[in-house]
Amino acid sequence: MARVGNCKIGMRPDGHHQRCERLVVNILLALCCFGLSVSSVQAAKSAWQFSAGVATQTTPLYQGSDQQELFLLPAISAVRHWGEHGRFFAGSLEGVGVEATWSQLAMGAAVGYRYGLKGADSLGLWRDAPDELQGMTDPGATATLKPYLTTLFPHWNARVEYEQGLASDNQGAVLSLQLSANLITQQNWRWQSGVQASWANDRYMETYFSVDSAETRADRRRFQAQSGVLHVGVFSRWQYQPQPQRLWQFSVALQQLGDAISKSDLVKEQQQIELGLVYLWLF
Repeated sequence: MARVGNCKIGMRPDGHHQRCERLVVNILLALCCFGLSVSSVQAAKSAWQFSAGVATQTTPLYQGSDQQELFLLPAISAVRHWGEHGRFFAGSLEGVGVEATWSQLAMGAAVGYRYGLKGADSLGLWRDAPDELQGMTDPGATATLKPYLTTLFPHWNARVEYEQGLASDNQGAVLSLQLSANLITQQNWRWQSGVQASWANDRYMETYFSVDSAETRADRRRFQAQSGVLHVGVFSRWQYQPQPQRLWQFSVALQQLGDAISKSDLVKEQQQIELGLVYLWLF
């Protein structure tokens, strides 16, 4: 495990499992926004679209951590188009879902997943949870249901997304809003930049930020998290498609955690930075 400044970056045997929910959320947004343009090109050629590749990302060890981890995740997906207005998709990054489009509007829903408070340690895959989370109660991982609504205008997009945990011990919900501007600089270059904000309910905040009396220690005071702003932030994404079958995408996001939850001793850094690189082969 290497350290850069005050950030720890490294690979662990099961490191890609630890913070998949961060990677899923960020790349899901990226692929849904940019993937729509790619899908429109491929759909004209075939009702089926497949892609395979790899995603790499630096992301906080957990929400509020001041340490970063670098890991890899396979990116595999299959999409089945129905005419010009519908698609079914399944993949390691997007989850499994359906989408329908009408003119400049798309509506869909996906079943995905997110890990619990301690990431892969929640499943007993490895025993190296961050020190800040030692002694904390973890409700475990959960499948999620994520309905969404997005516009499909050429130069700007708006997206509303709701994520609901389905496990009885991890039923927290997050409502997200994203506004972005799109620019096609050349035929094979696309750029997107915008702002995003998320609001979480009591169940979610309690799961990931609360500290009860039994979990306190010298450097961790009792804290009761409540519903409110999860984070606000800005992002940019660059997409390069040198050939119809190859696609590169780089993303950067800066998020500011809500002021209320920043008072939790679990939060060591209120500003969260994430960098991502995705390579896909389309066929």
